[in-house]
Amino acid sequence: MNHRVGGALVARSLAVMLLLLSGLSLSVRVLAQAAPETATALAPQVSSELTPAEVAPGQSARLRITVLVPTFMPKPVVFAELDQPQLRVQLGARATTPLSRRIDGRTWSGVTRSYQLTPLAAGQFNLGAQALTVTYQDPGSGEVLSQQVVTEAQTLTATIPAAASGLSPYVAGRAVTLTQRFTLTRSASDGQGSAELLDAKTDDPVELAVGDSLEREITLSIEGGSALLLPALDAQAEVAGMALYVASPQVSEADDGGKRIERLTYIAQAGGSTRLPPMALSWFDTGHQKVATAQLDGLALKVSGASLAAAVERSEYWLVLLLVVVFLLLWAAWYGVRPRWRRHQQLRRRQRDALGVSALLQLRAAVKAQDYAACLQAWYRLEQQASGLSAPRRAAIADALAAIGQWRFGKVPDQAPAALWQALEQALPPLQALRARADPVLLPGLNPTSAG
Repeated sequence: MNHRVGGALVARSLAVMLLLLSGLSLSVRVLAQAAPETATALAPQVSSELTPAEVAPGQSARLRITVLVPTFMPKPVVFAELDQPQLRVQLGARATTPLSRRIDGRTWSGVTRSYQLTPLAAGQFNLGAQALTVTYQDPGSGEVLSQQVVTEAQTLTATIPAAASGLSPYVAGRAVTLTQRFTLTRSASDGQGSAELLDAKTDDPVELAVGDSLEREITLSIEGGSALLLPALDAQAEVAGMALYVASPQVSEADDGGKRIERLTYIAQAGGSTRLPPMALSWFDTGHQKVATAQLDGLALKVSGASLAAAVERSEYWLVLLLVVVFLLLWAAWYGVRPRWRRHQQLRRRQRDALGVSALLQLRAAVKAQDYAACLQAWYRLEQQASGLSAPRRAAIADALAAIGQWRFGKVPDQAPAALWQALEQALPPLQALRARADPVLLPGLNPTSAG
């Protein structure tokens, strides 16, 4: 009996153990399957939203990209670049802001970034999937991880409204205004003319003189659109009798619009009455969905004085006449002085020959060229002409020439030719030694005076 009871207990124990092992195996399998699902659920999340998805050129849309992690981010998210042709991408002062959100009972933290996208032309702009680099702390191990997440692709469409299909150039916004102001600068001989601000709405003609300048400053302002689409207006600014100079425009943009400032400078060139033309800019009013026109009034002008062209012609005439007179005076002076100048030059050449200056210059040139025959010819002339040359100087030159001749024709091996030519060069007298002995009688003045 006892043996039967013992066997039953053992059987029951084995059955319980088998059940426990079976349950443990099942739990392990369940946990193994749940681990990847948990890891995936706690991975960084990224979402994007484009509003609106369709705009007109010059209008803006907002693209918001949100990145969330289950813990925190020790480093900022590295966002991708969105720039592409004909699409202006702007980030405001607070484009990137932190946020937190409850997901499945857990608090997630992250950031959201807002892009302002402004198409500058009609068409589709594909904002494909963008790879972002996210650095965060793993909620399980506490390790800092870097992971790339990909945003959802978005498409922004820019379409010109049917009501604005005839606009060229296309400008759209909630409001477009044109303002102007005039600054008159009177011409002055010293170039520092006085400037005065004019009343842009006056009906009376503004009086100018030929040479005065008038600056027309035009400001184009836009709200609800891009200032980059505002066109230049100088093509409407031409005026007969006025020279036009256009400065580089100044374009500034704000979050919801911008300005374009143009400066046109007119120079009065002819007398008479004229008028600066009015200007107009047609644009599409996005609020009322219709084409509107912004306008500027013209300005009447009355210019006094002869034309600048006539003044220039007169000044050119007098300049030519002055040049002719100066030329005649110079020609007469040269014609009268030339004979005396030629006689003076002849006397100078005779003096140079008499003093031996020309012969000395020829001798120096021959020494520099190491031309022995030319040296002998020049020395012969110098010896005949330079009567005031001292005996020691003559002897030194003669000895130097003889030494060169001995080396040249006698083939003396113990003398270097460079030293011989240098000795001859050092033996030559300076030019001042010959000029100091000039006979004053040989050089009369260019304007001799007769004795009383």
